Amino acid sequence: MCYLQPGYHADEGKRFRIHEWLGFGGRSPHYQLFTAEDKATGELVMVKVFPTAEWRTGEIESELDRIRDLEHETLIRPLDFGPVASESYPFYTGSLAYVAEPIQSGMNLERFLEEEPPPEKVEPIFSSILDGLRFLAAEWVPCDVPAREIVLARPDLARWSLVGAERCGMGSLPNVVRTISHRYPALAASC
Repeated sequence: MCYLQPGYHADEGKRFRIHEWLGFGGRSPHYQLFTAEDKATGELVMVKVFPTAEWRTGEIESELDRIRDLEHETLIRPLDFGPVASESYPFYTGSLAYVAEPIQSGMNLERFLEEEPPPEKVEPIFSSILDGLRFLAAEWVPCDVPAREIVLARPDLARWSLVGAERCGMGSLPNVVRTISHRYPALAASC
């Protein structure tokens, strides 16, 4: 079931007006992705909607506040987050939360790797990913991000959202690094 319909607002302040349902996202089938107009800027943004039953609300807000404070070129930072306006989902009985983020254009890493690019095209992207993961391990928590959710913003810059990212244990190798290392062992050895 689609949580929100076009024309409804994601937030109680009516800043984000839903345009289109894009599908499911993140690691959970309960995350739904929408495009929305940000009335503050007039730009289209990505809105992620999810049931708050998955997390306790206080934890969501605390974690999103922390994510918003992190500054690194690889991270897509939330513009806003909070409870979904209750009148926006008349057919769902639970409570919902949203996170609004800038839309990123570019190919995702999964599709990029399927094309089997030469190592010289992969190296700057791999470097960017490693740099971002090292930053997160030092400043927040080690985490893993699915290759399908990493956007190649430039030939030398990979970007991703931490909303829905999976935490991993200290010292464990994120799957995205393992995937690239397996396909390009010479790159892994040089890092």
